[in-house]
Amino acid sequence: MKKHFYYIILISLAFISCDDYLDVDPKGLVIPNTIEDFDLLLNGSERTINTTTDEYALFLTADDFTSEESDLGDLDNPNNTILNLYTWDKDLFNDQSEQNSWNLPYNNIYTYNLVIESIDGASPALTYTENDKKTIEAEAKVGRAYEYWLLVNTFAKQYSEATASESEGVPIITIPDLSKSVPERASVKAVYDFIIKDVEESIQYLPELAKNSIRPSKATGYGMLARFYLSMNNYEEALKNASLAISEKGEIGDYNVDLVSGYLSEQYIMRLYGYTRGFDAGKVSDNLLNSFDANDSRFNHLSSCSWVYDPAIGWQYICGGSYRNGYAHDVNHAVSVPEMYLIRAECNARLTNGTIEDVVTDLNALRSKRIPNYVNLTSADFATKSEALTFVLEERRRELFMIGMRLFDLKRLNLDPATAKTVTHTVNGVDYTLNPGDNNWVLPIPSQALNFAQGWTQNPRD
Repeated sequence: MKKHFYYIILISLAFISCDDYLDVDPKGLVIPNTIEDFDLLLNGSERTINTTTDEYALFLTADDFTSEESDLGDLDNPNNTILNLYTWDKDLFNDQSEQNSWNLPYNNIYTYNLVIESIDGASPALTYTENDKKTIEAEAKVGRAYEYWLLVNTFAKQYSEATASESEGVPIITIPDLSKSVPERASVKAVYDFIIKDVEESIQYLPELAKNSIRPSKATGYGMLARFYLSMNNYEEALKNASLAISEKGEIGDYNVDLVSGYLSEQYIMRLYGYTRGFDAGKVSDNLLNSFDANDSRFNHLSSCSWVYDPAIGWQYICGGSYRNGYAHDVNHAVSVPEMYLIRAECNARLTNGTIEDVVTDLNALRSKRIPNYVNLTSADFATKSEALTFVLEERRRELFMIGMRLFDLKRLNLDPATAKTVTHTVNGVDYTLNPGDNNWVLPIPSQALNFAQGWTQNPRD
C-alpha cells in the first residue's frame, strides 16, 4: 500500500491557525517539547480539537429536519453534497472534495496521537509536574476515543453483537507517523474495544473539574462510556456509567429560567460542528415539533427560530430573542447531564431489574426543568415498561435533536423491529425512502481517502 496515505490530506488543516508554539517546518512538523506545550495543544484553536465531524452529514440523513427545494441549492448539480445527503444518493462523496465528517475527526486523532506518544518524554515546565503527564495523556485518549466513536457510527454499520466482529469499521491509527503504510479497516468490534479500553483506563487520571469547556473531566469519561455502551445495546454498562457520570455532575439546567445558561451549566464537554457553527439547510420537522408539549420551553424557543449570519461570529440560531450558536448550545454534539438521565431511564425501561418508578423518576427530573408548572408523571401513566420505553425514546428525541444523535439512534433502534423506522424525504414531488435494512444508513468512505488506501472495500450503497 502507498505510504503517507490520507493523513497528508486529512490532517493538512490540523496545524493551521495553531498557537505560536506549534508551526509548520519545511522539513516536517515542529513537535512541542514541554509538558506545557502538550497541555496547550489540547486546548486547540478555532480549527482543531474543539471542532469535529459535520452537522450536514448527520442532520440531512436523519428525520429531525425537513428541507425545501430552496434549502438544497442547485438541484441539477450532480456534486451538490447537501442534496445528495438529503436523498441518500448512491454516488455520495465521489467528487474528491474534502468531507468534514471524515477529515476533522482524523485531524484531531493525529493531534491526540502526537500527545499520547510524546507526553511521557516531555520536558518539565513551570507549574507542571510529572503527574500532569498522566492527566494530559488521559485527556488525549478520551478525546481520541470520542473521535473514533463518531467515525465508526458514521462510516460503518450499527454495532450488533452478532455481526460486529465481521463488519468493517474504520482504520485505527495510534501513532502520529506519516510514513507508515495504510492500515486496514478494523472491525466494528475492534473499534469499540479500542475506544472503551482507552476511556476506562484513563478515567482514574482525569480531573474532577475540567480545565475548560473542551477538556474532559471524570464525569465526561463516564458519560462517554455510557453513550458508547448504549450504542452497543449493553444496557447494564450504560446504566452503570450514566449513574457514575451523574454522581460526578448531575444538575440539570433549568430552561424555564434561562435556556442558554441552563444549557451551558449541564455540559460535560463541548464539541462543535465543522466550521460553519450552524445548520441552514432545513427546518425542524413538523413531526418533531408536534411532539412537544405546547408550553415546553424547548418548543417555545423552537417555534420562533431562524438562522441569521453574522460576519463576525458566523451562523446564529436566533430563537425567542436569545442567541443559540456554536459557542452557546445548539451545535454541541458531546455528552451532557440530560443525556445521562435519558440513558439511565432507557436502560431501566429495558432491563429486567429496572422499574417504571425508576424510569419516571429520571423523566421527571428532566422534564420539570423543561416545562413550566410541570405535573410529575407517575408509574400509573404507563401500563407496561414497553410504554415507558416508547415515551423515553420520544423524550430523547426532543431533548437531543440539535446534537446530531438522531441518525445514530435510528441506526441502533432499527436493529429491533419494534422500534425500526422508515424515513422519507421529498424533493420536487419525488419521494426518497430509507428503509431500516438499507445500506444507505452508512455513509460511504470519501473517494479522497480511498485514493490513498486502494485495498479498502467501499461501503455498499443502494
